[in-house]
Amino acid sequence: MNELRPNEQRGKIAIALIWAIFGIAGFAVLFRSIDLCVYYIYMNGGETPDTLINIYDFGIKSASYLTIIAYIISIITFIRWFRRAYYNMSTIQAMEYGDGWAAGAWFVPIMNLFVPYKMMKELYEDTDRYLLFENSESYTKNLNISHVELWWTLWIISRILGNIIGRIIELIASSNIVLSVVIAIINLIILMALCIVTVNVIHRYAEAEKILYDMQQEGSETTEESLSY
Repeated sequence: MNELRPNEQRGKIAIALIWAIFGIAGFAVLFRSIDLCVYYIYMNGGETPDTLINIYDFGIKSASYLTIIAYIISIITFIRWFRRAYYNMSTIQAMEYGDGWAAGAWFVPIMNLFVPYKMMKELYEDTDRYLLFENSESYTKNLNISHVELWWTLWIISRILGNIIGRIIELIASSNIVLSVVIAIINLIILMALCIVTVNVIHRYAEAEKILYDMQQEGSETTEESLSY
């Protein structure tokens, strides 16, 4: 059996970037809410302070640019963690896919709708089964597949909404500003929910993977001690 490769740091980096997206999305929700306030003030005949408008414009533009940058980087860091996790489990037992698909499947049409989910599900199920079989005393939190199912459901929803909402907003923005802003806020809230669930999926598996890593290290030390006698 090949040695497991360290993956804890990759997991921490991926989680940090996802939390960054969560924060930026929350920031965007705040400024979208300001947009509604500005609109209602205007519709009721009030004057909107120029300072408020400038803050809003700056906030929305900043949030948009930061979201794109953080999103791209977080995808890269997540895939690096995911591929390493899948590789590590493949050193313990045969897996359905090669670890390269943990990265490649995300970019292949049709496959990206189900293969990453199947690989994450396999990772959860096989790791859980292995640790239970080995009766690891430190393994007290079972890997629940429902977390993976929720993660993938939110991912698919966010992808669909991301593709549709932009076009909807373009069509209705001039005729129904309130509805377009509300739709944008809903999309951001779903993104924030996805961030929370994704962090949970990574964190739970990282805990189990650390046990795998520690078990292998202990086994290596025991073997070395036996050979020294």
